[in-house]
Amino acid sequence: MSSFRFHSSCCLSLVVAIVFLCSCGVWSQEVLVKQNSLMVYQDNTSATGVDGTWFDEQFYDSEWLEGQYGVGYDTNGDADALLQTTVGDYTRSVYTRAYFTVAGEVTNVFLGVDFDDGYVAWIDGVEVYRDNMPSGDLVGDSNASVNHESSNGSVPNHEPLRDISAVAADLLIPGDHVLAIGVWNIHGTSSDLVLVPRLSINEPTEIIKGPYLQNVGLDHITVMWETSTESPSRVDYGATQEYGQSVGDPTPVTIHEVTLTGLVQATQYTYKVTSGDVSSLDNTFWTAMTADTAFRFVAYGDSRDGSDNYEFHQDHWAVVNAIIASDPDPDFVLHTGDIVYNGGNYGEWGPQFFAPAADLMKSTTMFPSIGNHEYNRDATAQTYRDLFSLPSENERWYSFDYGNSHFICLDDNSVSYYQSGTEQYNWLVSDLQWATDPNNPNPPQWIFVFFHIPPYTCVDNHSDDTDVQRELVPLFEEYGVTMVFN
Repeated sequence: MSSFRFHSSCCLSLVVAIVFLCSCGVWSQEVLVKQNSLMVYQDNTSATGVDGTWFDEQFYDSEWLEGQYGVGYDTNGDADALLQTTVGDYTRSVYTRAYFTVAGEVTNVFLGVDFDDGYVAWIDGVEVYRDNMPSGDLVGDSNASVNHESSNGSVPNHEPLRDISAVAADLLIPGDHVLAIGVWNIHGTSSDLVLVPRLSINEPTEIIKGPYLQNVGLDHITVMWETSTESPSRVDYGATQEYGQSVGDPTPVTIHEVTLTGLVQATQYTYKVTSGDVSSLDNTFWTAMTADTAFRFVAYGDSRDGSDNYEFHQDHWAVVNAIIASDPDPDFVLHTGDIVYNGGNYGEWGPQFFAPAADLMKSTTMFPSIGNHEYNRDATAQTYRDLFSLPSENERWYSFDYGNSHFICLDDNSVSYYQSGTEQYNWLVSDLQWATDPNNPNPPQWIFVFFHIPPYTCVDNHSDDTDVQRELVPLFEEYGVTMVFN
């Protein structure tokens, strides 16, 4: 961590849950299917005679095996805590059916699945969600689209919960229903196959990430947060605790992104976020300092855990606490990448990053760069780009000004991303040229660059990167970059 200061339905009826009306007259949240719920199943090593019918509401499944969720296998034992029902190694797919009863009104329906590698779910024969599976009809030895790892934690991680209300809410009238859900492997020699579903109704809206601050400037800042259900977005803010101003968006979403504009530079604001009936506590932020005002920032990175871990990351929390305890507080924070272990495993982002960093990011803007682990199981780093709001269209490389300094973020996780002639390389040259152009009306006194893979190292397990030395270092030297963080 670095800190710097600068100046200037069927015969077998397994009922797994019944929803009851609470005493206040409001239908309460209920989990209908979860880990340990009863189900019947058929495991497959090839195409089967029931491939096109097994998920139908009236399908006859009395000869299927009985079991409990989760179901699957793991030749390495990593997912053993998730599995209550095991099938043979190298099983290509497992078809499951679970019965449940609804007793009253359903306002929303959510499906969360801890899985490896892909699944499709039906309720009463109607497809309600498909994840990491090709479109069209599937058979017993179909393949998942890409590799997707289950959480392999001590308890299932069902994030993100998928709002399937538009398809499923009207299906769930009072009475008996069946959830049919199949899980498929990536190929026939895969070391694991895991399915642990969670079907719930009448979920309340909760803030599960944030609020957290992004992309601060002299007159603007972006506030982000995530909710457990799709809901509208609103930020109340002002120079006092009475707020006085509000910006909202009625579009129901789970990842909320609201930009506040027309702010006063170098000014502290109080704010809170609201989605539906839930609001955050009051928090504060500062707009960016002017060029003649001292400012302070912190740079750190590799906050990820050392494995596929869905538990709270204590080491990252300790670093964050040290930053918060520093005096004076930093005006913003740079992160040099490897934020989580597997960027494509959505369930890692909460415990490995957002939970440990929550107290920091609610009042201090973080500018992240992308590390190679953000590409793990996510070839386009889409999850990274969904969870952050950064000052460029692709959000992989960008620049911003703060005070008397210019900051540049790069993606150097493959030489093909930044070598001479690439889009990023040409952008970098143009950005550096403008930063040092005598005609620039606000020329920076200092230029800082941050990215993940360093050109030079001092440790044995990570060698110098000659590609970065060849392609990027000459530009840094030519344009007088002050310092590089990795």
